[in-house]
Amino acid sequence: MSLNIVRGWTLQQWSEGFYGIYGKNDSFRTLSNYWIQVCNDASKVAEAVRRYELDHAMYHLGNAFCWISCFAERLHADMNQFPIGKQILMEKGPKFQDWILKRYPFVCHHCGYVPCHCALYTEIVEKRNEDEKYEKKYQSQVAAKRDKKHSSAEKKLRKNKNKIDDY
Repeated sequence: MSLNIVRGWTLQQWSEGFYGIYGKNDSFRTLSNYWIQVCNDASKVAEAVRRYELDHAMYHLGNAFCWISCFAERLHADMNQFPIGKQILMEKGPKFQDWILKRYPFVCHHCGYVPCHCALYTEIVEKRNEDEKYEKKYQSQVAAKRDKKHSSAEKKLRKNKNKIDDY
């Protein structure tokens, strides 16, 4: 396969491509086994970054991406075996790419802005788990804006679905 063709792949094509390469050989793995491999490579990325060994970070980042992609495809396959899994896939989207776009619809998933405004709410965001008053502030100030931006972004996504699939 030509490298130029692969450069234009969507996230979905990458995940299906990796699973096509490794899925059959990894069929014995549980979802936990897959996730352990993701964590293993992610920790190697972190260690390489800490040491400023950026070539190693890039190498392990590729491995982590491959394992995440395979994990997502295996999760999809497992979920399709059960009615509740099928229902969740209907809500979240049928493919890995859809899950990501639903979670990150071209805006920050916390504050709903582009660029992210979370730094403007640093105190609220950081202390919201420690104190109920900050959680209430977070819910009222940030979540309302996020929900408004998400609904607007979801409308754009539905309108431009074909363009995004081609991207």
